[in-house]
Amino acid sequence: MNATATDQDPTTETLELRDQYPSISLVLPAYNEAATIQQAVDEAVAALSELTHDFEVLVVDDGSTDATAELVNQAAGKLPQVRLLRQPQNLGYGAALRRGFSEATKQLVGFTDADCQFDLTELDRLVMLARDYDIVTGYRIDRQDPWLRRMYSAGYNVLVRNLLGTRVRDCDCALKLFHREVLAQLPITTDGFLINAEMLSQARQLDLSIVEVGVSHRPRAGGVSKVSVLEIPVVFATLARYWWNKMMFPATFADDRADQTTWPTRKFALMTLLLTVIASTLLFTNLMYALIEPDETRYAQIALEMVHSGDWLVPRLHGKAYLDKPPLLYWLTASSYSLFGENQMSARLPCAVASLLTVLATFLLGWRLVGMRSAWIGALMLSLTGGFVLAGRFLLMDSLLSLFSTVGLLCALRAIYEPRRALFWWLVTGVACGLGVMTKGPVAPVLCFPPIVALAWLTRNYSMFRLRNLLAVTVPTMLISAPWFWQVAASQSEFIGYFFWKHNIHRFVTGLNHAQPWWFYLPVLALGMLPSTFFVPAMVVFLGRKNAEACQARTQELGALLLSSAWIVGFFSLSRCKLPTYILPAMPLLSLSLGKMLGDCRWSSIPSQANVLIEEYSSRAARQLVLGCTVLALVLLIAHVVVTPNAIWLALVIGLVPLVGCVLLWKNQLTSDRRLVAATVGMSLLVTIIGYCRVVPECANLRSVPQSAVRLQAELNGSTPIVLFGQPPEVTSFSIQTATVEFSRDQSAQFKKFMAEHLEAVVVADRAELKELGEICSDGIQLSAPKSNDRVYVATWRAGSIVARPRRSAQRDPIVPIYK
Repeated sequence: MNATATDQDPTTETLELRDQYPSISLVLPAYNEAATIQQAVDEAVAALSELTHDFEVLVVDDGSTDATAELVNQAAGKLPQVRLLRQPQNLGYGAALRRGFSEATKQLVGFTDADCQFDLTELDRLVMLARDYDIVTGYRIDRQDPWLRRMYSAGYNVLVRNLLGTRVRDCDCALKLFHREVLAQLPITTDGFLINAEMLSQARQLDLSIVEVGVSHRPRAGGVSKVSVLEIPVVFATLARYWWNKMMFPATFADDRADQTTWPTRKFALMTLLLTVIASTLLFTNLMYALIEPDETRYAQIALEMVHSGDWLVPRLHGKAYLDKPPLLYWLTASSYSLFGENQMSARLPCAVASLLTVLATFLLGWRLVGMRSAWIGALMLSLTGGFVLAGRFLLMDSLLSLFSTVGLLCALRAIYEPRRALFWWLVTGVACGLGVMTKGPVAPVLCFPPIVALAWLTRNYSMFRLRNLLAVTVPTMLISAPWFWQVAASQSEFIGYFFWKHNIHRFVTGLNHAQPWWFYLPVLALGMLPSTFFVPAMVVFLGRKNAEACQARTQELGALLLSSAWIVGFFSLSRCKLPTYILPAMPLLSLSLGKMLGDCRWSSIPSQANVLIEEYSSRAARQLVLGCTVLALVLLIAHVVVTPNAIWLALVIGLVPLVGCVLLWKNQLTSDRRLVAATVGMSLLVTIIGYCRVVPECANLRSVPQSAVRLQAELNGSTPIVLFGQPPEVTSFSIQTATVEFSRDQSAQFKKFMAEHLEAVVVADRAELKELGEICSDGIQLSAPKSNDRVYVATWRAGSIVARPRRSAQRDPIVPIYK
């Protein structure tokens, strides 16, 4: 019989063949159905009598407070096929059905409601179809319920079809028929109205055959429906929990440990060392290049003033209190200056170290959640992630925040899934959150705790809310962060409103100067996660499959990682204020999740039919990645030749990357897993080193305002003064060793007098400031607008006029960091 033909009418079979029909148990759940129960029992007995001699009607009284049970007892006294099953109290629709299923004794087990909305004479159609199918379910034709109930039922059906994979049009139709041995295979646990969706989704997972048949639907015979609008939140909450715990992430790491062999100590140490070497190579190579405006120069200047003034309590910029952010990054940067000197490398070193520690934390804290192999793959993917590496090589707070949020979240998950050491892990979580607050304020606990609370609700694991665990988190957080906030609030009266309101709440709501649309982070994440983005299609397949084998490959720990990363991206997407680096804390968790997929599915030692499609996608992604690295290496080669044509030897080294990639692809040498992994990692590593450790520094030096000013000064006579007009002094940090002259926007007259004395100067100014200067000093002064976006010009005194013109060197000197 064709399963796609849902409307089938077997009424051509004669009723005289009822002795050949199987025995049937019909379950009627009833709660306060005194108005209709007698009619329901009579109709059930009459319909089943026409089908078979061997049947029973099981009425489950779910704690009714009316005369339902008494009426059923009276009917049972007259009809031996009727049995009354009483629940001690109202336990729910699902609990009543489960009680009836457990008491059923016949070959086929069906159920319907006691409100008489179904014509049970149509049961013969379901019984005939049960010969060829494991489960027969009806769908209501011309449904007679109120419009509101039809509307939210339609929405519910869409949800369960997509979330649970029921693949039926009318999930909650209360006329279904099962083979009893099939029903015994379904581990039904739901007590509420979700039971229909649960049974159908479990049947799909077990690959049981299901067919739908259209059935008539009538208005309710009497009484009041027990399904109200107030039940909708309960049903949806139950659906969310069932989808999360049974469909998406039903397994645990303990269940999955057969394929998570612990590495020997020597191998563990060697793999950790290898990971450290790879990450360190990418993060620490060639940090001595020009600081990027405005954030790097600003933060570097604040730390520099902290060292020079000796005031480590209140961050200051140009001598004024800078209260936008807490001081931990400034403290670390100032300490780096004290240890390694005042230069660009020292400024960037704390963030690079923080990024390295984030990679190691991803592996060392994550392996208990996803396994050693998966955690190592995830940490390796993180160390090769373009956006993560790029941010780690800059002086930015987000790298430091990423470290503390990653440690806090992973330790919180360890506390949840390792209850014996929960107190220790909650303490570490509190320390990490406290350091996160000292890095960027209250955003650190906002990133860490909401996904943990959501996870507790989804899994009904409320252990984190025990008093000792709450104290273990909050006490270290307060001890680390509160003293500084208290002292600064006492010395700076405007601090509380300025920091908490303007730079947290107001910035979140209005965006200040960085307002972006809600979808801003979708392309940012896709580009920033390269090359890991190539494996996203395989992850979608991994998460989307609904058969039992595929579901068991997804663990609760994986779900917690994905939930946490989704919260981070979602939180910053809700904010009006958006910068690309804000979602950096999500990258370690996403990389660990991808590592779990690749470690368990792509390179697992246990063969699985569920992994075939994932293997195909990941293999295709790896080959595309090698091809992409080849193309990118060619682009970087061209860029390097244009920027630094004298470095021929490095150009030849870069040229080897696309050459090797072309040979591997042309000769089809990526057929084995080992070669594919080696080629993918090797090509990604080389391209990242070339791009971030050479090309990015060269471009930064080329576009650096102070270095351009110094080169221009050298082209003139070496003693030409450098003038900053309307520019912050930190622009010249670490690059201009000679004295500079600074003029604010309202000092155009002093600037004119200065030029009359010196005749020629190198001027650093924005185009808007030059225009403003020309308007203010219009008497005898002529200014030519630059044709480019350069901010470095030569100003020459000509009999009472100033001519500003862009200057470019005819022959570029090799760009090197300028500092002493």
